[in-house]
Amino acid sequence: MSRINLEVYYKNFFKDAYYDHEQLKSINAAHAISSEYYDVKFGRNSIIYRDKAYDFAIPLEHDITHKIIIHLDYFFENNSCDIDVNLLKKRISTILTFLKVKYKFE
Repeated sequence: MSRINLEVYYKNFFKDAYYDHEQLKSINAAHAISSEYYDVKFGRNSIIYRDKAYDFAIPLEHDITHKIIIHLDYFFENNSCDIDVNLLKKRISTILTFLKVKYKFE
C-alpha cells in the first residue's frame, strides 16, 4: 500500500473550501478527518494522530464499560514530541466526541 501525501488527502475531502468553523467528516466508525488538516483514527491498541507536522500512535486500552482509556501522559513521558499537549487533547477529544466514542485521558 503506497503512502499518500497528506495535503492531497485533506484536499480530496474538503476541496480547498474556507470554513468559519471546523468541519469534520467521518471516514468510518473509528476514523474522522478535520478541515483544520488533522485526522484521528483509533483501533484496538492505539490512537493514530496525523497532521502536516506529526504522525504518531498513542497507546490506549478498552475498559469493561466500552470506554477508551487514552494513555497520553505515558506517551509524553516516553516520547520526545514538541506538540502542545492541550492542543492534542482538544483535537483528539473533538474527533472522538464527533464519532460518539466514550473516552478518558490518563
